[in-house]
Amino acid sequence: MFSWLGTSSSENSIDGEDHAGLEGLKLLMKTLSLQSLSQTRRVDEVWCSDNHSKSTTAGTLCLTGHNMILYANDTKKEVWISYRNIDSVERRIGLDKGTIVIKCKDLKQFSLTIPGVDEASNVAYSAETLSNVLDPHLQYPYFYRPKFEFSEDGWELFRIDKRIAKLNMTSERWRISDINFNFECCRSYPTHIIVPNDIKDDVLMKAAKFRQGGRFPVMSYCHRNTATIIRSSQPLVGSSNRRCKEDEKLLNAMLGPSHKGYIFDIRSEHGATQAKTKGGGFESQLHYSRWKRMHTNLKNYFVQQESLIKIVEASNDKSGNMDRWLSKMESSNWMEYIKRSLDAACLVAQCVDWDGWSVLVHGSEGFDSTLTVTSLAQVILDPECRTIRGFLTLIDQEWLRAGHPFGERMSRGPYSNNKQRSEGPIFPIFLECVFQVLQQFPLSFEFTSRLLLDLRHHCYSSQFGTFLFNSVQERLRAKLQSKTVSLWSFILSPSEFGKYVNPLYRKNNSVIWPSVAPQSLEFWEEYYIPDLNPPNPTLDRVRTLQNHRMELELLRAQVSQTADTSGDNGLGNIQSLVDVNQAKSEEKSGAIPRRPSPSLVLKEAPQSTSETPMATPDTESQSCFYVPIAGDTSYNKSSDSFSVNSQPDLLEDLLSFVNNGDHGSGSTADAQNLPDLDDLAIDSPESGSPEAVSPTPS
Repeated sequence: MFSWLGTSSSENSIDGEDHAGLEGLKLLMKTLSLQSLSQTRRVDEVWCSDNHSKSTTAGTLCLTGHNMILYANDTKKEVWISYRNIDSVERRIGLDKGTIVIKCKDLKQFSLTIPGVDEASNVAYSAETLSNVLDPHLQYPYFYRPKFEFSEDGWELFRIDKRIAKLNMTSERWRISDINFNFECCRSYPTHIIVPNDIKDDVLMKAAKFRQGGRFPVMSYCHRNTATIIRSSQPLVGSSNRRCKEDEKLLNAMLGPSHKGYIFDIRSEHGATQAKTKGGGFESQLHYSRWKRMHTNLKNYFVQQESLIKIVEASNDKSGNMDRWLSKMESSNWMEYIKRSLDAACLVAQCVDWDGWSVLVHGSEGFDSTLTVTSLAQVILDPECRTIRGFLTLIDQEWLRAGHPFGERMSRGPYSNNKQRSEGPIFPIFLECVFQVLQQFPLSFEFTSRLLLDLRHHCYSSQFGTFLFNSVQERLRAKLQSKTVSLWSFILSPSEFGKYVNPLYRKNNSVIWPSVAPQSLEFWEEYYIPDLNPPNPTLDRVRTLQNHRMELELLRAQVSQTADTSGDNGLGNIQSLVDVNQAKSEEKSGAIPRRPSPSLVLKEAPQSTSETPMATPDTESQSCFYVPIAGDTSYNKSSDSFSVNSQPDLLEDLLSFVNNGDHGSGSTADAQNLPDLDDLAIDSPESGSPEAVSPTPS
């Protein structure tokens, strides 16, 4: 699937072999050049502590071309620190040893105590030098070789042909244009773009010249009522009030059945007016008569970077002074930016869903906060975007292919002393806004906050090539797809996918309306203060219970089928099924202890010679929400949470079912005293659950 050392089209051609060998030689030379920057390769008796796990590890520190690896002495534990993740290095040199404090872009901190002054200085120099290698071709994703098994290529997750087919199922208003195939129209757009069916390519070219950076209006999302969300950059109106009839025609063609729309400018009205003096501006009501203009005020990315630095400083405040901490939180204005982004997204979603009007969203350049608003609006409107695969597809479509400059915005973190004006936490703000919605609707998302945390880490530093470079054009020139692995391949792999699944998830096809009141927003302790907020085992506990629930359902169906077909002669088979299932359970983690059941009395019965097909529970019951068994848990609808009273003995319930002699499939739930799924109606919009009531955005 991936051609790691070459891009030849024929494996048997001599030219192809020479090209592959040349690429391999270049890779080797790059590796050696990076390793030459490291003055020390190995140091023994190093002590490492971090602020995340609060643990101290002693071992051997090895420095490679891309990572610092600490191998523990007494265990198989390994501590990996990627140079690309290092934001700052602090030296504390003593008489006979030195301490190096490494602060990372994802807010982790490591303290390395190294024996020997010279060794400590050399390690610090290597960390500082290799962390400043900014050439993407020399970074770890080009050297990483995956050891996990994946079933699909993450580079192919978003397919524009599948998207246009889905759009044309309801209305044949759209087509795929290859006007940007050579990136002559817009350097930050992908090669193929979805445009209105009755708009020709020459109209698109003229409209692109009227927009900053060539980012002409493109369709971002089409709602079920055919109203659309559109994004672009600002029009080049200037002080002379220029107009472009092709741009007006393109926008009018994107209107839905209402033939009306909103232009949502994420700049303040004063800021949009000031942009006219620099050649930019906004759409005139005279020329865009079908559109109504609205303004909000989302700050620029460099202002948000300063805000991130302040909130990280507040998070690291260990003084214990409440007034001081609250003052730092307030002065950072970070939560204010989160609220403004959510407020803007809710307003766009309200215009689309309630009014049925299309909305054009743009600021100045159109690839920063514009993408935050359009993406959040889709999370609110589209239930598919609240699944794992749908959320990754949304990021691929609205961020990677839409031209967000990850290479510039994510180059430095909040601890860096070498600040650049091009840095800005636009994508982290989007992830934190999704976290706020997830906290208010925990049952409507297929994923947990762990996915958001990992995405926030990988956008700064990753062994995968997904977030490298600034646009599709740069990624194609760097042959990223053939030389690196996609992060989506890793997340969707069988070994990793289950770690992100929310066991409380039940699909909610309704539009969700998060509250944007200040009282509804939460501080993301899990990210900013991980040492004060240890992982909550509740979801792991529920996930374990759900897995055992599925096992019980399958075993129950097998027992019922065996009893119905074999009568009393099938009790031996039932005992075998019980023994096999209990043996499998003992091989697992042992999170749910088993208690012996003294009430089970099985008669000796000969084994049945006929092979009986075992029934399996239907797909819907397997994918359903966990149902409490025999009073082991209780669900509180008002608090949207579980309270665990006692640990269930699933096998004892099954053996009691066998002893009762009631083997009919229709009375299984009664024998187990199980509540019916329909009676619970957890997180169902039809049952008046907490997520069924949609608060109106303030």
